[in-house]
Amino acid sequence: MDHARVEGGEVVNLSFEWLATLPAFNSAVIPGRREAASPESRATVNCLPYYVYLLASRKNGTLYTGVTRDLVGRTYQHKTKVKLGFTSRYGVTRLVRYEVHDDSINAIAREKELKKWRRAWKIRLIEEMNADWRDLYDEVSR
Repeated sequence: MDHARVEGGEVVNLSFEWLATLPAFNSAVIPGRREAASPESRATVNCLPYYVYLLASRKNGTLYTGVTRDLVGRTYQHKTKVKLGFTSRYGVTRLVRYEVHDDSINAIAREKELKKWRRAWKIRLIEEMNADWRDLYDEVSR
């Protein structure tokens, strides 16, 4: 499935189908079957990471915690208010922190953990990585 977004009047392709053409990312051989492995002995490897992210309306403003596989695309959705909800209602569009996880179970567990945290703990976590509360969107979208 092709995904695209408009950025500065230019359509930017967000498709990751090209990853499937890379042998190292496409599949992995099950141990013990390295030679002449049949298609049945291959296990697909997830090549895209999961992200747990924190958005803010401003420094020390309203916070939002989420999880996604497409950090750039999901942040763009928050910024453009594609979906009506908490972030669009309170203007929470600044990406202030993110973490990378290898699998969905760990990412979702971390998101749930952060959602239970006190606000002061989240602020301290943000400031460890991003003391100025810069919007990290431009960094991750390059």
